[in-house]
Amino acid sequence: MNQILIPVFFTIDNKYAPYLDCAIRSMIENASKEFEYKIIVLHQELTEENIHRIEKNVKDRVCLDLPGTGDVV
Repeated sequence: MNQILIPVFFTIDNKYAPYLDCAIRSMIENASKEFEYKIIVLHQELTEENIHRIEKNVKDRVCLDLPGTGDVV
């Protein structure tokens, strides 16, 4: 049986990254095991440190896409 994929979308800049980290961790800790989640974070000028901070949240049933605003047409 295929699991349902739930997309979750955020838009942030570098200053909001610590709050996004907290939001993603909380979401994953409380997420249903019946679903898979795709977290899409459209960002502007994230530092490498904050990108790694966000990426470390990726667990089973969760995938992450981090397009920068320059990547979007």
